[in-house]
Amino acid sequence: MKERRIPIFVINLADNVPRFEDVKKQLDALSLEFERVDAVAGKALSQSEIDATYDKRSNRKRHHRNLTVGEIGCYLSHRKIWQKMQDETIDKALILEDDIVVMPFLQESLSLMEQAQGWDVVKIADAEQVMPAHTQAISDRFHLVSYNKVPNRTMGYFITREAAKKMLSREKIYRPVDVDFQFYSDFNISVCGLRPSCVEISPEFSTEDSSDIAKQNRGGHNNHSTFFRNLKYRYQLHNKRKQISFPLEKFSL
Repeated sequence: MKERRIPIFVINLADNVPRFEDVKKQLDALSLEFERVDAVAGKALSQSEIDATYDKRSNRKRHHRNLTVGEIGCYLSHRKIWQKMQDETIDKALILEDDIVVMPFLQESLSLMEQAQGWDVVKIADAEQVMPAHTQAISDRFHLVSYNKVPNRTMGYFITREAAKKMLSREKIYRPVDVDFQFYSDFNISVCGLRPSCVEISPEFSTEDSSDIAKQNRGGHNNHSTFFRNLKYRYQLHNKRKQISFPLEKFSL
C-alpha cells in the first residue's frame, strides 16, 4: 500500500480534552494518522510576547477592529505548523482545527491532493456556502472552486510549504488568520476550495459558549472599532472581492 505523503495536523489547546478526543475518534475511524499540535493559549501570552507578534498600528490601518488575545493565539497556532513545514521540509500539509465534523470522504481528498499541482491553499470547509466564482469537476466526487469572497474560518485547509513560507514572511500579524487568507494577494498566494466540504462545523463545539477563542478572550470579542474604521475596511474587502482567488486552469493532476 502506498504511503500517504501529506501529514495531517490537528490544532488543539492542552486543556480542551473533549475536543481532542472527539476529533481523534473521527480520524481514527477513518484510519487517518495525525499529529496533535499544541495550540497557543492567547490568554497566557505576556504583554511583551503580544507586542513581539502583534502590529497594533497596522491593525488600526488595515482591519476594522482590534485583535483579541484569542485571535492572536489562534494565528500563532497556525504559524507553528507553517514553521514546522519549513523546518522539516514538508511539501504539503492538511491543517485541521478541533471543532469539526469529519466527512467520510476526507481520505479521498488526501489522495487527490497528493497528486495535485499548481495550487497554494485549498480550503476543504465552507460554513457559509459561499457562491463560487468558477467551478470545475476534478474527480467523480469533487469540484474545484475559485472565489470572489474567500470563505471565513480556518477549520480545514491544505497548504503547500511555499505558501506557508509566504504567510510567514510577515513578521507581525494584524488581522485574524482567516481574514489574511481573504487578503491572499498580500502574500502573493492563491486560494481555492473543494466541494463538497470534507469537514463541517461541529454543532457541539462551535457554539459561542464552547468557542476556544471566546474563552481565551474571557467572554467574547472586544471590537474597539469606529464607523470610519469599519467603512475603510469594508472598502478594502470590496475591492478584493473584484478579483478571482485562483485560475482553475493552473490546477493539474
